[in-house]
Amino acid sequence: MGIAINNHIFDGPYLNCNNLEPRPGVYVILDPVGWRIVDAGKADDVRAKVARHDRIACWNEETGWSWWAAAYYCDEPLRSELLAELERRHHPPCARA
Repeated sequence: MGIAINNHIFDGPYLNCNNLEPRPGVYVILDPVGWRIVDAGKADDVRAKVARHDRIACWNEETGWSWWAAAYYCDEPLRSELLAELERRHHPPCARA
């Protein structure tokens, strides 16, 4: 499974975040209506970060409780560069919450 975002193939999207790998990378939270990016972030363990994120309430509000997650597994400095690009291009509403 994979979804192309900003010329990168992200693993997913998955309705269950347990399908994400416990690896470092960048994650996106998607609204399945048009696959709009509602949040993006980076973590040393993508699965754990998404599962216990402090902005889940925003994701639920933005997506009607139906958010999906995808990840691009990578290390620094690519993680920071990709996250900055995602935020600049897509302006995820929950990233500012």
